[in-house]
Amino acid sequence: MVVPAELLYDAVAQWEKQGFVVVDKTNEGFFKTIYPLARAGTIYRAWPVLNGLSAFSAILSAVTTYADSFVGVVQRYTPASGSLAEQFLKTAPGTPTSADNLTWSFASFLSMTRRRQKQFPTSWVPSSSLTKVPSTTCQATSFKGTYAPALSAGAPNLTITCQSTILFQVNASTYYGENIYLTGNSSDLGNWDLGQAIPMQSSNYTSERPLWFAKVPLTAGENVGYAFVREQDCGQGWIWEDVDVTKGNRTVSVPACVEGEEETVRGETDDAFRGKGGSSGGC
Repeated sequence: MVVPAELLYDAVAQWEKQGFVVVDKTNEGFFKTIYPLARAGTIYRAWPVLNGLSAFSAILSAVTTYADSFVGVVQRYTPASGSLAEQFLKTAPGTPTSADNLTWSFASFLSMTRRRQKQFPTSWVPSSSLTKVPSTTCQATSFKGTYAPALSAGAPNLTITCQSTILFQVNASTYYGENIYLTGNSSDLGNWDLGQAIPMQSSNYTSERPLWFAKVPLTAGENVGYAFVREQDCGQGWIWEDVDVTKGNRTVSVPACVEGEEETVRGETDDAFRGKGGSSGGC
């Protein structure tokens, strides 16, 4: 998901280095989408400033903002556990799907972050003074390198607790544009903070069973309280579930984890949303 952002950050760095942007018939549509005043031609940094911002600076700012929007999607849907999904649904609500916790997803995010901070690797193309024509005769050789632990190379020091995956399921009829979120009293569920709530998926939703679900790794051995919340459209307020005074809050007991099977579903819930539904704001 962040690969487009990295490519755009790379492009901005290249334009800054060369001091101009070339807009042609091939890419004019792209530039006009993010900067409507863009026209075919070469736009130089040295051009005069109008209304406080040159066309060159305005285009670079617009491209950077567009790149940031990809990162914003990841920021919105990444759960408190830090799990990164391989893909996101193209349609609303845009929730994570496919495989998660893949090495290249994390590597891609770290690489993108460095590009955004204007940190770039050294060029693979040597300068002319260092160019050396290889000999025509091949011969065996060896080289003894040095080893540095991953932490010394800048990798974060993460302590991962033993977790088991719970499949949360809830029947909740929704209108187009309304979404269901999961929250609870653990850090994995956002500690009741809606800004850290888990977006649920609706890919199995039917008229017969309006199912929303989410697979969430939780710390093994905990007894976790949870609830479902409706996110309405058009900036309307959230709708929390009603509390059942006879039963109290919903809870789930997280089973013991099994090494190597952290992504295997080891428990599940089957709930129905308590309380009223939402209504479209008509925006």
